[in-house]
Amino acid sequence: YMLNLKTLSHYFIVILFPLSLGYIPISLAQNNSDWVISHTYDNLCGGYYQQPLYPYPGITKEAEANLPFELSADSAQIYAEGLSRLEGNVNITQGNKRFQADNMLLLRKNEAIQKIEAHSNLILTQPDVRVEANSGFWDPQNNVFNLESIDYRYYPRQARGRAKKVMLSPSKIILYNGTYTPCAPCTNTWELSAQKLTLSKD
Repeated sequence: YMLNLKTLSHYFIVILFPLSLGYIPISLAQNNSDWVISHTYDNLCGGYYQQPLYPYPGITKEAEANLPFELSADSAQIYAEGLSRLEGNVNITQGNKRFQADNMLLLRKNEAIQKIEAHSNLILTQPDVRVEANSGFWDPQNNVFNLESIDYRYYPRQARGRAKKVMLSPSKIILYNGTYTPCAPCTNTWELSAQKLTLSKD
């Protein structure tokens, strides 16, 4: 069923659905369905990572920020102010951004979402990036994600890797104690490791 929270804020809608309709996450370490085999001259590793299609192609960051949040979970306790709790197959989307986890806490202040904290089987997908993590949080006001114990894909550079922590902002991605390689899945012909890696989105 659907619970429309426009009376609390015009910024988000909550949709609750049963487990049978939920998203079942598959680890990047196990799932290489985004790898496309190709032997053209510009694919030295024998292929490339292809990112998925998104519902709002070409949307600007400003326009996306004005779109409503959509929430779904097996169960939820939603409040206009303070902490709200969502449990079981939790999905929060805004435009092309999708934040998924087993459990989330949502902090609201002055009718605005200030912070979304996620735990267990966390998956972030947005244009150019896919990240899986153990835990982390999303700051919607600044459009910043901080995630821990991660596996990632960075599609513009056909790269993948791991990191202890990652910070994703609109302009850059910073990996802490991370790795970076453009090689095919399960094949590290070469790999860069560093205490801090910065990937610029410009």
